[in-house]
Amino acid sequence: GLLAHNVAGIHVFLRNGGMVADPRQDNEIKLIETRLCDKAERIVQVILDARIRVAILVDTHMSTEEMRLFNLHLSTRGLTCAVQEGDTELVCVGTPREGGGQGGVLIVWDPAQVLVRFHAQQGVIMHHRIVKAQMTFLKDGTSFALLGAYMPVRAGADEEVVVAWDLLEEAVVHDGNVCIGGDLNAETGGWLTGTGRRATLADSRLDRFLEDDESPFSVLTGPEPTYRVDTVATQIDHWLVSRSLAG
Repeated sequence: GLLAHNVAGIHVFLRNGGMVADPRQDNEIKLIETRLCDKAERIVQVILDARIRVAILVDTHMSTEEMRLFNLHLSTRGLTCAVQEGDTELVCVGTPREGGGQGGVLIVWDPAQVLVRFHAQQGVIMHHRIVKAQMTFLKDGTSFALLGAYMPVRAGADEEVVVAWDLLEEAVVHDGNVCIGGDLNAETGGWLTGTGRRATLADSRLDRFLEDDESPFSVLTGPEPTYRVDTVATQIDHWLVSRSLAG
């Protein structure tokens, strides 16, 4: 019922083939017909065919305006990525790309199966990288905090890695049931031992996150690599789930 995927850039186009404009008013946006790029279409179709209840899409490369247009498209297919905030405004549950076009996180769900609570001021833990929302499955009442994360690359600057992991850790301190999904750009000690590679700072932070005696998390990552570069197989995409939920 859950999916986390590094999409490495997906886009929404105007129906006439132009790239996304910069719509300023909600009543203007609603008149715009949209279509998805081929990659985005495949991802949405997977969500629908597999009956995914909640999907975390990371490294979207989407601007704020494009996220809103994406939500308009999703609404025609029984999905959404936005919640009502106040009386009228729909707020996307995500964070846009950086100025250079990289990054961005978006959470998509089936509103017939999932209730989502999100407040933009508290829900964006780190701009372009980490968002948080409260999920409740309507069928059985299971409720948990969901964090979608696109963490700095393993070879990234130490300061950037430390800031992101510190914020991620702080975001779950006072929560009960928690799921963290996305591209964590870090490998577990067990995987590194099996491949003969040395740990980076990001890898060490993931292990610290998991091996603390008080850590409530289990790693739900299968035995296969989640990303390949040439002949190098890595496992950097993970689900970290509270043991109370995993069990």
